[in-house]
Amino acid sequence: EEYESAAERMRANDAASLATRRPKDRQLTPTLLAEAWEAEARTVGLEGPRQVESLVAGRNVARSPIGREDVFAHLVDPDAGVCARRARFTEAHVYEAVCALSDGRWDAAEVAELAEAFLDSPHAVRLAPAVGAEWCESARWSTAEHRALEDQVLGRLEHLARRGDDGVHPDVVEACLGREPALGDDQVEAVRELCAPGPALRAMIAPAGHGKTTTVHAAAVAQGEAGRPVLGLAATNKAVEELRAMGLEAMTIARLRIQLADGGLAPGTLLVVDEVSKVSTSDAAVVLDAAAVTPGAGVWFLGDPRQGTPVAAGGIAAEVARMGADGIIPAPELTENRRQRDEADRAALVDLREGRAAESQAVRASHGWEHEHESPEATRDAMADAVVADVERLGPEAVVTLAVSHDDCEDIADRIRRRLIAAGEIAEGGTRGPGWGLAERTYAAGDWVLLHARFRDAGGALQNGSVGTVIAAGDDGALRLRFEEREVLLPASFVAGLRDDATPNLSHAWARTVDGAQGGTWEAAHLL
Repeated sequence: EEYESAAERMRANDAASLATRRPKDRQLTPTLLAEAWEAEARTVGLEGPRQVESLVAGRNVARSPIGREDVFAHLVDPDAGVCARRARFTEAHVYEAVCALSDGRWDAAEVAELAEAFLDSPHAVRLAPAVGAEWCESARWSTAEHRALEDQVLGRLEHLARRGDDGVHPDVVEACLGREPALGDDQVEAVRELCAPGPALRAMIAPAGHGKTTTVHAAAVAQGEAGRPVLGLAATNKAVEELRAMGLEAMTIARLRIQLADGGLAPGTLLVVDEVSKVSTSDAAVVLDAAAVTPGAGVWFLGDPRQGTPVAAGGIAAEVARMGADGIIPAPELTENRRQRDEADRAALVDLREGRAAESQAVRASHGWEHEHESPEATRDAMADAVVADVERLGPEAVVTLAVSHDDCEDIADRIRRRLIAAGEIAEGGTRGPGWGLAERTYAAGDWVLLHARFRDAGGALQNGSVGTVIAAGDDGALRLRFEEREVLLPASFVAGLRDDATPNLSHAWARTVDGAQGGTWEAAHLL
């Protein structure tokens, strides 16, 4: 891309035009572009791309050597390697990872040799092709470490499915149900099945909007009244907030991992894991290992296997659903959609869930819920207008604006902010901090802000995913925010800081990624 950009600049420069350096009928290849780049650099007294890089980016382009074992260690690293985001990888993924690690150290032959050596090593496990997919699937591998983790998780699931759970006395369950008269028949049966004697492992399959929260609340209350400790868990802070809102003690699985280092669970603890589709294999191992070694402990997995995917590799949602469908574990399903009130909206959702995306969109478009304008620019502006109208009608906390990428979120947030600044809802100016892209972000009084990192002060901790309103932006770069009933001063070092992966500590909450919103509920939702 840099070469292409340089070539475009040179085409526009009559004094050093790329067109004068090659026959017009020759293909613009990477080699020609590299030659053009170096020729252009020499015209201003530079030796070539590496000296340009050193001068412009301020980097020392000398690279320290990396040994083969270092390469292999990087490729199997659970946080950065080929199984960091996927449980299966192809030869191409290995080549890609080695090229990225190379950073100019190795030529193509050396990259190929390292990639093939890794695939031939004990670190990589060649997998049998999926049944019925041989015609389209490239060869697949996993790391030996991830495959061992998968076997460990499967073993824990089988162990807990065989372990008995006494359940809750029917009188206690019925008393709790009597205090929940609004529950539907499918919810009542789910509570009874979750609380009945049976395996220590259970699931409740419930698409979004089918009343999972109220069902689990009733079942968890019955467990608590029977004297059982109940702990809610989720992969995201947004889902944890939802669990806490229904009265459960809850934390992220990452926080549980840390706490387990200081001691195990109380005997008999019931772990209620929400949004199972977001739970990776490594997160599942944390939960299942803790339950397996705790006397009388049990695990409930809740959610919809088709609703999302984990950020990290793997996941157990499909396997848990299979165990329920095969009758290995209790897995009551909620069948009534309690969120979408319009029949056409319900029909569109059924189409989408069953894989008929085009039909679903057609239904939504015909009812004015889905829009396409003459250009992307016009579509985004229309979306920003609709979001601002909903924010003014319902308040920002009741509205969510979603996009797939952080770049799109920042673009939409900027359009929303311009409208709110013009309306006097957000102050001019403000404090600046890093963005997900190259441009900085501005935070001013009235802004809606989303934390991507944990922040602690004397008043306690704010978790990743917390959302607050800017009260004031200080000249020193600090921000004063209100999170629910609490005021917090974010110092300039936090506002301008980055996380370990070089992403920002905060962003505008006017738009967020679909992954980051998993498990949340709002009155109005806009999706780009």
